Amino acid sequence: MYPKLIKLLSRLKPDSAVGIDLVFKQRGGSAYNSSVCSHLLLGRVQTTNDITYHYPGVVSNLAEEGKISSYLAPYHTRHTFITLMAHADTDLLLLAAACGNSIEVIRKHYLGFDKDVEFPDI
Repeated sequence: MYPKLIKLLSRLKPDSAVGIDLVFKQRGGSAYNSSVCSHLLLGRVQTTNDITYHYPGVVSNLAEEGKISSYLAPYHTRHTFITLMAHADTDLLLLAAACGNSIEVIRKHYLGFDKDVEFPDI
């Protein structure tokens, strides 16, 4: 892992954490799942006793306020990370191992080339 990430996770880790405890937990201590994350990002509507509550999501609010152009699924953050790291000359073997890909997959899907770039005169 990257040293900055290790430092961040160490700061977030409670003193009571042991072994394979989760880093990010729900209030009750259980793991987040895609449904919970979707509610946090996009919001949800809940009706209780004939009263409808609207809980806005973080990403929905940002899009409505014009602070981001539109909603992108969490998977897109992974794609963006891999693309940025690959184009920043990160060691591809390290990147592949960290993301659960092969170097071939990274080259094929994340390292496109710019067709408008020309070779310099030599």
